[in-house]
Amino acid sequence: MTASAQIRESLAPYEVYPLQDLLSRASSRLPDKVGVIDGDRTFSFAQLDEHSSRLAAALGDLGVSKGDRVAILAPNCAEFVIAFFGVLKAGAVATTVNTGYREREIAHQLRDGGARILIVHETLLEVAKLARKEAPGLERVIQMAPSSDDAE
Repeated sequence: MTASAQIRESLAPYEVYPLQDLLSRASSRLPDKVGVIDGDRTFSFAQLDEHSSRLAAALGDLGVSKGDRVAILAPNCAEFVIAFFGVLKAGAVATTVNTGYREREIAHQLRDGGARILIVHETLLEVAKLARKEAPGLERVIQMAPSSDDAE
C-alpha cells in the first residue's frame, strides 16, 4: 500500500448473523444469479439454498442436532457447498476433511473431531469406508454424488 492510498473508514459495527444466512440472503436477493460453477454445471443461489435446506432436513431426520459434528470429505465441487451449508442449517458443526488425507489420517480427524456423520463425495467413498473401520464413533456415512440421494 502506498503512502498516498486512502484507507476507507470502517463500516463497523457490522451486522451479526449466522454464517448459513449468507446463502439464504443471497437466495432472497438474487435467486436466479449463478452462485456456483462446477465444470459444466451451474447452480443458482436459490438452488443451493433449496438443496442445502433439504440436506439439513434429512440430517434432522437422522437425529442430527445443535452442536453435533458432521464431517465433509469432498473435493472443491458444488456438492461440498451444499453439504457445508446443509450441515450449518441443521445446527451442526461442519468439520472439513482434507481430500489428500489417507484412511488413517481421516479416521484420526473423525475420532478427534467427534464426528457422528461423514458426508463423502462418491470419488472418495472407498478411502472413507477404510477410515470408518478405525472411527468407532462414526454412526453413518452419507455418499454425495450428482443426482444422488443414496446413504449407507
